[in-house]
Amino acid sequence: MVSDLGQAAPVFLASEKKPLSSRSSSAKSTDEGLRIVMLTVAFVVAGGMTI
Repeated sequence: MVSDLGQAAPVFLASEKKPLSSRSSSAKSTDEGLRIVMLTVAFVVAGGMTI
């Protein structure tokens, strides 16, 4: 399950970049927060896998 999340996170982040520019500012700020959370999760997963 951890490895699945680690593989899915970069794909999610890559697909998240495109629609951001076409959304309203309020939705963009929400997506920005979600992206930060996903980045944090991805780093934690990557750190846990290297340890």
